[in-house]
This record gives sequence, C-alpha cells and structure tokens, in this order.
Amino acid sequence: MRKKQGFEKRSVCGEKFLIAAGLENMDFDRIIPLNETAEFIWDAIPEDQDVSIDDLVARLTAEYDVSAEEARRSVAALVDSMSTAGLIHI
Repeated sequence: MRKKQGFEKRSVCGEKFLIAAGLENMDFDRIIPLNETAEFIWDAIPEDQDVSIDDLVARLTAEYDVSAEEARRSVAALVDSMSTAGLIHI
C-alpha cells in the first residue's frame, strides 16, 4: 500500500488532522482526525513505494510497548479505514 497524493497532515490546537489538498482531491470534503497511533501509521506509509501490513506492524511494535497481535489488529483497522476513506492505495 501507499499514500494517495494530495493529503496533508496539519496540527490545529494540538490535534492532528489530514486534509485534502490539490485538484485531484477537490471533491474530498472531510477532515480526518488522527490519534497518536493513526498519525504514526500515516507517517510510516510512503507515497512513492509500497509498504506491507507486516512492515507497519514491525514499526509499531518497535516504537510502542504493544504485542504483535494487538499491533496487527490496530494496523488492519486503520488500513481498512484509510482505504475506505480514499487516503491510501492498496
């Protein structure tokens, strides 16, 4: 998977959000809030190369005190949500 181009992470009053930018996302009318885990995963997904769920799980378990099973559940749920929202290409 990889990020879809044209989304920017912004900080507003200490909260993180994804917003659409550019003409390719003109019809995208949502602002996506990011919790700490979602922000970490978003930052770990490149725009220019593919990354796997296994790669993201490895990064999450290396950064946080979380089991591989819990990390896999979190990553799978976030990837599903991001894919449904049109933020990533799978």
